Amino acid sequence: MKKHFYFLIFLFLLTSTPNYLKGQEVMTINDIYQIPSENILSQFVVEFPNINAASIKYSVEKWSHTFFVNPKEVTLVNSPESMIFLPILSGHFKAGMGLILEVKVTCKTVFEFRDGRMRVTITEQPSLYTSSSGVTSGMLKDNFDKIQEFKPKGIFAPTYNQLIEGKTIVGNYIAQIKGIAISEESKSDNW
Repeated sequence: MKKHFYFLIFLFLLTSTPNYLKGQEVMTINDIYQIPSENILSQFVVEFPNINAASIKYSVEKWSHTFFVNPKEVTLVNSPESMIFLPILSGHFKAGMGLILEVKVTCKTVFEFRDGRMRVTITEQPSLYTSSSGVTSGMLKDNFDKIQEFKPKGIFAPTYNQLIEGKTIVGNYIAQIKGIAISEESKSDNW
């Protein structure tokens, strides 16, 4: 009987140790937003030496058809010098007690094209939707209205997990954008 008791204590300590180790991490608004006052998640320039703006735009259009399920649904602007998309990125996080919830981040993504480069600005927009848990959600920034930092333990662990997942899905989106392959539009149908 004592062996089982000690074994259970050992298992408890073994499974809970990672949570205590993670407890030293802190999530602040600056960990998610590059410019918090403007809700800008990320803004960056991607260089494409010796590639004209039209070829860069064509490559982004081609990428959008592979990344988005329905590119027309998320495209707000499609002009020669810019494209604006408004996708809703989603993921799941542990909310405690075995509950898995959904996090969604609405990202207004502005692509501006110039010869040899494109500038990308990703701004979080208020999300007006009902998640699978039945809760209407807002912005990741809303979590920081009264609390300035979150730790992965205690009563704020679910919010920490939500923010980590939101940051992860936005990071994956940025990586996809930075990995856009440049391709030239075919000039003829001659095989």
